[in-house]
Amino acid sequence: MTQLSGGQAAVEALRAERTRHVFGLIGSATMELFDALYDASDISFIGVRDERTGTHMADGYARVSGDPGVILAGQNGPGATNLVTGLSQAKAAFSPVVSIAGALSSAHVYRDAFQEVDQQSVFTPVTKKTWTAPSTDRVPELFREAFRTAMTPRRGPVQLNLPRDVLSGQATFEMPMQRPEQYRHFHLPGAHPDAIAPAARLLTGARQPALRRRGGAEVGGDRLDLGALRLDERAAALSAREPLQEAGGVELGALLCAERPVEAEHWDVARGGSGPAVTGNAAPAVSRLLHVACGKSPWQRRPR
Repeated sequence: MTQLSGGQAAVEALRAERTRHVFGLIGSATMELFDALYDASDISFIGVRDERTGTHMADGYARVSGDPGVILAGQNGPGATNLVTGLSQAKAAFSPVVSIAGALSSAHVYRDAFQEVDQQSVFTPVTKKTWTAPSTDRVPELFREAFRTAMTPRRGPVQLNLPRDVLSGQATFEMPMQRPEQYRHFHLPGAHPDAIAPAARLLTGARQPALRRRGGAEVGGDRLDLGALRLDERAAALSAREPLQEAGGVELGALLCAERPVEAEHWDVARGGSGPAVTGNAAPAVSRLLHVACGKSPWQRRPR
């Protein structure tokens, strides 16, 4: 057992997750964490001008690498609320961002303290899950839960609030801390063949099939190789603006899921949200639509 401060325990938890880069902005609410991070030569801290840009950088890193993108907002209150826009975008894109922010000391909550913000309530709507650490000894546990939640499909951003007294407090911890392979599942069950066969028959027999691919099939090392998909000679993905092109012996195009056209390559169709113009042009001609790792259908009705 090793005695550590909450800040040191947070950095050891990042090490256990094999975190290589942390984006962030230094603030007084998390000085214990930054002191420990300064001594962690194996973790690169990338300073940003403000927390908003840092969140987008962590999001971009997560999408390209397939690893969790970590953003650290050093100041509670306004420093933490700057994270909201980037986390909202990461949630829409199923991007695994682990956001960490300093928080008001536990004893000062609900006392109209300087820069007091209910961060638990602020972040809950824009993340998969939000935690506020209640004590120093639970810091590693909550880091594990945060990384596991962010990386579990459907992936998405999480928020961990660390009160100042939790970071400065001392506790004993079992070292080394648990690594991801010791507590996290990396393999998901596949679909049953009886469920796949009817879908394949619908697609191969369709007059105008279309393919829509989104976040879960595009993140880093987990990017799905849609070039392996094959339909018969009649199969073509509908494009509202792009010409069909030859790819692997099958004519393919792009079902545009963005306002501007994105050129298709094999089955790699455009990413992004569905614009109303694209939906209006493409929907009438589509006879079968295959969704790959999409959060929702662009043709579903909005709730009244």
